[in-house]
Amino acid sequence: MTRTLVRLGEYIGNSNNNPHIFTAGRSVGYKVSDRITEGLRLLGEDADLCKVTGGEVAGEDAATGEDIGVN
Repeated sequence: MTRTLVRLGEYIGNSNNNPHIFTAGRSVGYKVSDRITEGLRLLGEDADLCKVTGGEVAGEDAATGEDIGVN
């Protein structure tokens, strides 16, 4: 196990193989998607928590404390 870790350290220590250094033209086998930004986008378009539908005042979309159950 120690021998394997030493060889891996030597491999990564070479600047041509270091995954933390940008190398133009390097191919990747997997692209990590940005799930946080996608989730925030979905929240913004699917869950408008402050919008009140069917309010008593025509044309008023702003929620009040009574509308959302806060006294």
